[in-house]
Formats: sequence, C-alpha cells, structure tokens
Amino acid sequence: MIQCVGCRNEDRDYCARICCSHAIKNALKLREINPEMDIYILFRDIRTYGFMEDYYREASNKDVKFIRYEPDDKPQVEAVEQEGRPFLRVTFTDYILGHKLAIYAD
Repeated sequence: MIQCVGCRNEDRDYCARICCSHAIKNALKLREINPEMDIYILFRDIRTYGFMEDYYREASNKDVKFIRYEPDDKPQVEAVEQEGRPFLRVTFTDYILGHKLAIYAD
C-alpha cells in the first residue's frame, strides 16, 4: 500500500487523517487471512490517532513492513510482464538499507 498519493503536495496540501489507519487495519486483516503474505506500507509520515496507534504497533509486531519515502523520491509503479504473466513492480528507496528496492505487488 502506498500512502499520501495525490495529497500533501502543492495542489492538495492536507492530510485526510484516515488513510494510514485504514491501511494498517487492512494490513492486519490481510495478515489474518494469509499469515505468509508479504505486506508493505510505503508512507511519507504515518499518522495514526488515539487508539489507532495500537494497531500500528500490532502491525509492526506482526511483520508488516513500514517503509518511509521522501516527497522528492516517490515510489514508482509500473506494469511489467514476467514469464508471460503481468505484474506491478513497485520501485522505491529504502533509506535505512541505503539503496533502491523493487517488489512485485498484486
């Protein structure tokens, strides 16, 4: 999941205040459905309010991967084909690891 797409920029300089919380709740539900699934949340700033902070901690403890990106280095999404099957490839910089990564998303 990629957060802050189309907002917190010059045209829309606000935060909706619900997207991060819903992404985290969705990640927890996906983890419940399929414990082996790789789940990534790419974000500029995680904004969880009140008790929603507990969901953030729970997701982090359940191996949901949170990766921060900078506004001038946004994740890139492109359609690619591998072995005759279509995929979405998401390329982003992981600032903790210090290099670009690519993941294939459904």
